[in-house]
Amino acid sequence: MPANRPPIPAKLRLRTALVVPFVLEIAAAVGLVGYLSFLAARRAVNDLALQLRSGLSAQIERELESYFTAPHDINRLNTAAFTQGNLDFQNPQNIAQMHQQVRISPYIFGSYCGTEQGEFLGAGRSAVGSDEIQLWLTNSATKGRFFYYELDRRGDRLSFVKEDGDYDPRSRPWYQDALKQRGAVWSDIYLDFATFLPVLTASLPVYSEQGTVLGVCATDVQLPVEFRQFLSNLKIGKTGKAFVIDRAGQILSSSTQEPLTIGEGEATLLLQAVDSSEPLIRETARFLQQRFDDFRNIQ
Repeated sequence: MPANRPPIPAKLRLRTALVVPFVLEIAAAVGLVGYLSFLAARRAVNDLALQLRSGLSAQIERELESYFTAPHDINRLNTAAFTQGNLDFQNPQNIAQMHQQVRISPYIFGSYCGTEQGEFLGAGRSAVGSDEIQLWLTNSATKGRFFYYELDRRGDRLSFVKEDGDYDPRSRPWYQDALKQRGAVWSDIYLDFATFLPVLTASLPVYSEQGTVLGVCATDVQLPVEFRQFLSNLKIGKTGKAFVIDRAGQILSSSTQEPLTIGEGEATLLLQAVDSSEPLIRETARFLQQRFDDFRNIQ
């Protein structure tokens, strides 16, 4: 210690020795309490956020289940009618069962069966959201072309409406996938060949008592406008967004007004979430893609 520095009074040194550690101890205690309070608050916020996310996800899942449970039940009814010989693929005059299935379910776009001979019979809406239901038919009389007929309220066939190009159900994914799986199966999302709108198809193979393949019955589902309204009405804060994508990363529905498809006519494609014009959806999708490498890896 330099000789010219005045000595520190003993009382000051004692006071400093006693008070400073006490102050430091209080400061440390206050800091620790503050840090623990911060951790507790952050944990509480995270827990609340997790509960909200889980609650919202559960709501969306329940809503989706209400759309995707009935199609397999419909297919079981139609396969029973098929095996019992109650479906007339050659000269159908009444398809009341299929007509009723579509009429009472606004999210069902079509209900139909195809045979191993390439015949096709079903009922479906004339347009998305329309209450007008038509008979769909392909057989030897139509020379393999897709015919549309009007149906009355009882499912009786009325006048011819129009025809489309050649149609062989055996070449369609919904038919082939059901035979490969030898059981109930969901198709990937695809664009309907007539409406170019996203469709999901549940299909079920039909077998004879001897195990011979007779055909496949299937049901088309389109998420109704009401589902998008449901997503829009979810309380997700001021900036939150809700969206549903498939395993290919395509947007099936969202709480925004962004179109779900790009292009027109046969060039129409479903919008990829990573290409969304909505920043929150786009960046979330890109994060998930980077995190899991592939959307199919998300459990």
